[in-house]
Amino acid sequence: MKQPLWILNSALFALVLLVLVFIYFSRVPIEERENIEPDLSRVSVSKEVSKINIEKIYEYDLFDTYKEEYEPIEEPELVKPIPAPPRPSVVKIPPKEKPKFLDPLKITLKGIIVIGDGSEARL
Repeated sequence: MKQPLWILNSALFALVLLVLVFIYFSRVPIEERENIEPDLSRVSVSKEVSKINIEKIYEYDLFDTYKEEYEPIEEPELVKPIPAPPRPSVVKIPPKEKPKFLDPLKITLKGIIVIGDGSEARL
């Protein structure tokens, strides 16, 4: 039995041709780039900018930013030098005391009492 793969191959080929035709006709034309360098004949001569006298700004001090410079005043030395660390001393360890036992109590065992009903397991 022969498999009809030629139908699938021709359908895919027709689909590829259809896509290529669609791409060809739907493309957008790209405009050419224009030169953006300035033309020297059109450049206008700028007027000379007036100069600002900065001293007037300091005299009127509109924004309260001007601070007069003062001569530094010599202050006494507030930071003291770091003291030397203390010297380590040898710690003397006392000897261990021997434990003291109390005298035994004067008790004698007279008997043993067992309470139970006998239902516990015996070993």
